[in-house]
Amino acid sequence: MENHQSTSYSDDEIKVMRQLFISFDMDGSERIHINQLPGLLAKLGKTDDEVVAIVEKASQTAFDNDREGLMGFDDFAMLLEEFEDAPRDRKSTRLNSSHSQIS
Repeated sequence: MENHQSTSYSDDEIKVMRQLFISFDMDGSERIHINQLPGLLAKLGKTDDEVVAIVEKASQTAFDNDREGLMGFDDFAMLLEEFEDAPRDRKSTRLNSSHSQIS
């Protein structure tokens, strides 16, 4: 299993992100398809606008190098870090703990 070293997220946030990521990995391949991102991001408490922006960013590279639209946890975590670090007009939102519970 990949071990992403985050500078933007706490160990607890990475744990929640990984658990949710795994819950979307239906075939046990440790990868999810880009089409699964909206549901995963919604579970992490992202707004509709944030989901659209993150999925657009992911789609730019999701099919590079024969990836077939798949991404592993490290790719997913780096994508979220890039989104959180990107300058935006609105206040940056972190993982919303009220939405990031695994159900």
